[in-house]
Amino acid sequence: SGGDADAGDGGDSGGDADAGDGGDSGGDADAGDGGDSGGDADSDTEATTPVTTPTTTAPTGTTAVPSLAEVMALPEGVLLDVPSVTAGGEINVTVGGFTTGDMVRLVVASDPQVLGTAVASAAGSVTLSGAIPLDLSVGEHTLAVIDGDGSGFRQTITVTAAMLPATGSDSSLMFPAWLIALGLAVLLMSRRRVI
Repeated sequence: SGGDADAGDGGDSGGDADAGDGGDSGGDADAGDGGDSGGDADSDTEATTPVTTPTTTAPTGTTAVPSLAEVMALPEGVLLDVPSVTAGGEINVTVGGFTTGDMVRLVVASDPQVLGTAVASAAGSVTLSGAIPLDLSVGEHTLAVIDGDGSGFRQTITVTAAMLPATGSDSSLMFPAWLIALGLAVLLMSRRRVI
């Protein structure tokens, strides 16, 4: 009797412990933790999706003054429809044939001077503007557009003298004074004759 009680209790206790506690604990742990872990992983992935930003190309080239030899080595082209400019006047030039992002210089020579710079567009064209130096001598000079690689175009232009404001007395104001003086002289002479 004592032996049966020990065997039965021991067997029941051991079996219950393995099936109930052990099985439930394992199942709960797998179902709960595993499901939550998977959901959290998906949420984190969506929140950290990388965002791409467009890249820009930095201008390439130089703004340094080119040598006269570099300018004269350029092929001839049409930069201005009317190749005559006034000293001190503004000019605008639009030309193509450059590489995207090229730094292009607008130059006037005989003694090279950079009048302006601009960056070539995606189409390879560029618009430059600048002022012809006021002290540039009258006569023929060379206008050029040139990039950092020495590519570009040149055109012979004629520079005319700037229209400077007139100085000295204004003759339009002096004429009425002479007229008044002449009238007074005539009046005095007529009075003398009457007396």
